[in-house]
Amino acid sequence: MNRVILAFCLVAVLSGPAYAQDSATLVFYRPKRFMGSGLTPSIYVDGKQVARLDNGRFFSLKVVAGKHVVESSMKSHAGLEVDLRPGDVTYLEMVILAGNWRGGGRLIPAPADDAKVAMKKLKPLDDKWVIDKDHVAFDGR
Repeated sequence: MNRVILAFCLVAVLSGPAYAQDSATLVFYRPKRFMGSGLTPSIYVDGKQVARLDNGRFFSLKVVAGKHVVESSMKSHAGLEVDLRPGDVTYLEMVILAGNWRGGGRLIPAPADDAKVAMKKLKPLDDKWVIDKDHVAFDGR
């Protein structure tokens, strides 16, 4: 079932009429873990908040090809710069790190094969966590 949902989300994102062929896709996912399960860190692309990533969820984001900075709400870590070519699909895993008073999330690049295996166990992001509803693909249940 998750494969069908993932395929639907990616097809919906990749076939959207609002984007030219010079677009790329960022896929964000967060494996389900007990540590930090109460946290829902924000994800920013080029300084704009696009969503908050809940435990055990994933979503994809269509962007124009080129350089972008992705970061989370954990400000102690610098943003990650990604350089995307047209048609690229880049996977970014959210890892929860402990902090002094509270933890936060950090985004790390993940190999496509590893990400696809991990995402089989995950659910699409609930729409209540999506800030940029025009560009984020999610299951709107």
